[in-house]
Amino acid sequence: MGIKLRVGEARRFTNKMKFIGKESLEVAADTLEEKAEDIQDLAKRQAPVDTHNLENAIKIDGPNIGRDKVEIEVYVEGQKNDYDVIMHEGTYNLGKKSKAKQESDMSVRVGDKYLARAYEELQPSIKKAVQKDLNNLYRRF
Repeated sequence: MGIKLRVGEARRFTNKMKFIGKESLEVAADTLEEKAEDIQDLAKRQAPVDTHNLENAIKIDGPNIGRDKVEIEVYVEGQKNDYDVIMHEGTYNLGKKSKAKQESDMSVRVGDKYLARAYEELQPSIKKAVQKDLNNLYRRF
Protein backbone atom coordinates (compact mmCIF):
# COMPACT_ATOMS: atom_id res chain seq x y z
CA MET A 1 0.00 0.00 0.00
CA GLY A 2 1.33 3.41 -0.85
CA ILE A 3 0.75 6.80 -2.36
CA LYS A 4 2.54 7.97 -5.45
CA LEU A 5 3.23 11.63 -5.80
CA ARG A 6 4.02 12.77 -9.29
CA VAL A 7 5.86 15.96 -10.18
CA GLY A 8 2.75 17.41 -11.79
CA GLU A 9 0.74 16.89 -8.61
CA ALA A 10 3.49 18.33 -6.46
CA ARG A 11 3.66 21.38 -8.70
CA ARG A 12 -0.12 21.89 -8.44
CA PHE A 13 0.13 21.56 -4.67
CA THR A 14 3.03 24.04 -4.54
CA ASN A 15 1.17 26.49 -6.76
CA LYS A 16 -1.93 26.16 -4.59
CA MET A 17 0.13 26.83 -1.46
CA LYS A 18 1.69 29.89 -3.09
CA PHE A 19 -1.77 31.11 -4.04
CA ILE A 20 -3.08 30.55 -0.52
CA GLY A 21 -0.08 32.44 0.89
CA LYS A 22 -0.64 35.41 -1.41
CA GLU A 23 -4.40 35.32 -0.87
CA SER A 24 -3.84 35.18 2.92
CA LEU A 25 -1.86 38.40 2.78
CA GLU A 26 -4.56 40.09 0.72
CA VAL A 27 -7.32 38.94 3.08
CA ALA A 28 -5.27 40.11 6.07
CA ALA A 29 -4.64 43.46 4.35
CA ASP A 30 -8.36 43.99 3.73
CA THR A 31 -9.24 43.13 7.32
CA LEU A 32 -6.46 45.28 8.76
CA GLU A 33 -7.53 48.21 6.60
CA GLU A 34 -11.08 47.99 7.97
CA LYS A 35 -9.78 47.77 11.53
CA ALA A 36 -7.36 50.66 10.97
CA GLU A 37 -10.35 52.76 9.93
CA ASP A 38 -12.07 51.75 13.18
CA ILE A 39 -9.00 52.85 15.15
CA GLN A 40 -8.86 56.11 13.21
CA ASP A 41 -12.55 56.80 13.88
CA LEU A 42 -12.25 56.06 17.61
CA ALA A 43 -9.06 58.10 17.93
CA LYS A 44 -10.80 61.06 16.28
CA ARG A 45 -13.69 60.74 18.75
CA GLN A 46 -11.21 60.68 21.65
CA ALA A 47 -8.88 63.45 20.43
CA PRO A 48 -9.11 66.82 22.15
CA VAL A 49 -10.53 69.53 19.92
CA ASP A 50 -10.01 73.21 19.33
CA THR A 51 -9.90 73.79 15.58
CA HIS A 52 -10.33 70.14 14.45
CA ASN A 53 -6.80 70.13 12.97
CA LEU A 54 -5.73 67.34 15.30
CA GLU A 55 -8.72 65.15 14.41
CA ASN A 56 -8.11 65.76 10.71
CA ALA A 57 -4.43 64.86 11.11
CA ILE A 58 -5.19 61.25 12.13
CA LYS A 59 -4.29 59.31 8.98
CA ILE A 60 -3.79 55.77 7.69
CA ASP A 61 -0.80 54.59 5.69
CA GLY A 62 -1.17 51.29 3.91
CA PRO A 63 -1.84 48.54 3.74
CA ASN A 64 1.65 47.68 2.57
CA ILE A 65 1.90 44.05 1.54
CA GLY A 66 5.36 42.52 1.66
CA ARG A 67 6.59 39.07 0.79
CA ASP A 68 5.38 37.57 4.06
CA LYS A 69 3.75 40.39 6.02
CA VAL A 70 1.17 43.13 5.92
CA GLU A 71 1.73 46.49 7.56
CA ILE A 72 -0.65 49.35 8.11
CA GLU A 73 -0.10 52.41 10.25
CA VAL A 74 -2.56 54.74 11.92
CA TYR A 75 -0.67 57.90 12.82
CA VAL A 76 -1.01 61.59 13.54
CA GLU A 77 0.41 63.71 10.76
CA GLY A 78 2.97 66.14 12.14
CA GLN A 79 1.69 69.43 13.49
CA LYS A 80 3.52 72.70 14.13
CA ASN A 81 5.64 72.74 17.29
CA ASP A 82 4.97 69.03 17.92
CA TYR A 83 1.40 69.86 18.91
CA ASP A 84 0.31 66.31 18.09
CA VAL A 85 2.92 64.83 20.45
CA ILE A 86 2.05 67.26 23.24
CA MET A 87 -1.67 66.55 22.93
CA HIS A 88 -1.11 62.78 22.85
CA GLU A 89 1.59 62.47 25.49
CA GLY A 90 1.03 65.53 27.65
CA THR A 91 -0.96 66.20 30.78
CA TYR A 92 -3.43 69.06 30.46
CA ASN A 93 -6.92 70.23 31.30
CA LEU A 94 -9.47 69.99 28.53
CA GLY A 95 -10.53 73.23 26.89
CA LYS A 96 -14.10 74.38 26.39
CA LYS A 97 -14.57 72.64 23.01
CA SER A 98 -13.02 69.38 24.24
CA LYS A 99 -15.28 69.41 27.29
CA ALA A 100 -18.31 69.92 25.05
CA LYS A 101 -17.12 67.07 22.84
CA GLN A 102 -16.74 64.84 25.91
CA GLU A 103 -20.23 65.71 27.14
CA SER A 104 -21.72 64.90 23.73
CA ASP A 105 -20.22 61.38 23.68
CA MET A 106 -19.87 59.78 27.10
CA SER A 107 -18.90 56.42 25.54
CA VAL A 108 -15.31 57.70 25.07
CA ARG A 109 -12.80 59.70 27.08
CA VAL A 110 -11.59 62.79 25.27
CA GLY A 111 -7.97 63.67 26.01
CA ASP A 112 -4.43 62.36 26.07
CA LYS A 113 -3.33 59.04 24.60
CA TYR A 114 -6.31 59.19 22.21
CA LEU A 115 -4.57 57.08 19.56
CA ALA A 116 -2.97 54.56 21.92
CA ARG A 117 -6.24 54.09 23.79
CA ALA A 118 -8.13 53.51 20.54
CA TYR A 119 -5.64 50.79 19.56
CA GLU A 120 -5.69 49.17 23.00
CA GLU A 121 -9.48 49.05 23.02
CA LEU A 122 -9.79 47.56 19.54
CA GLN A 123 -6.71 45.31 19.50
CA PRO A 124 -8.52 42.14 20.65
CA SER A 125 -11.17 42.52 17.94
CA ILE A 126 -8.46 43.05 15.32
CA LYS A 127 -6.84 39.71 16.07
CA LYS A 128 -10.21 37.92 16.09
CA ALA A 129 -11.27 39.50 12.79
CA VAL A 130 -8.03 38.52 11.03
CA GLN A 131 -8.25 34.95 12.36
CA LYS A 132 -11.91 34.67 11.30
CA ASP A 133 -11.28 35.97 7.80
CA LEU A 134 -8.23 33.74 7.30
CA ASN A 135 -10.16 30.70 8.58
CA ASN A 136 -12.91 31.47 6.05
CA LEU A 137 -10.28 31.60 3.30
CA TYR A 138 -8.70 28.29 4.33
CA ARG A 139 -12.08 26.54 4.38
CA ARG A 140 -12.37 27.25 0.65
CA PHE A 141 -9.34 25.05 -0.03
